[in-house]
Amino acid sequence: TDEGPAFIYRDRSEEEVRDMYIVRKVDGVWSQPSLISADNWKIEGCPVNGPSADASGKDLVVAWFTATSDRPSVKVAFSENSGESFYDPIVLDAAKPLGRVDAKWIGNGAIVSWLGRDEDGVSIYACKVRPDGKGAINRIASSSEARSSGFPQLEIHQDTVFFAWTQYKKDKPSSLEMKAYPLSYFKN
Repeated sequence: TDEGPAFIYRDRSEEEVRDMYIVRKVDGVWSQPSLISADNWKIEGCPVNGPSADASGKDLVVAWFTATSDRPSVKVAFSENSGESFYDPIVLDAAKPLGRVDAKWIGNGAIVSWLGRDEDGVSIYACKVRPDGKGAINRIASSSEARSSGFPQLEIHQDTVFFAWTQYKKDKPSSLEMKAYPLSYFKN
């Protein structure tokens, strides 16, 4: 951010509760960890899913997967003061998400992507979201929940949103896939 680096991570309590935290370096001094969201996800073990964050100026977006009480969801939270405080998280998907999130800042909000289950198996989804709410959820492509399918990546260049992912194929070589959409495709 304009005020310095910020590190976002899934903290772990002695009771195995995993919540999102942030530490920031402001004026050359590291802050104490502060809570972004009290999800209270209790899981014994290390979740594969970590957060994704992006910043522009003092604006910061953080997206993450959680599964509190065995109810999976993808959430996003915004900060307008370099992570000093956050708006309440917005739930993007509470149907059947798998996580593996990515987030990129755009103008007055962000594009967030994730994996989720659907009638076709597993797909990559994305939506435009702002601090005051989310837009339509868009299905980008089919994927796989296999670990070797990795984490789909999203990048924005000028007015184009690019998605890249590993297309896992059982008993065949995997391939790198990519799709591009105009930013206008993602509606508020």
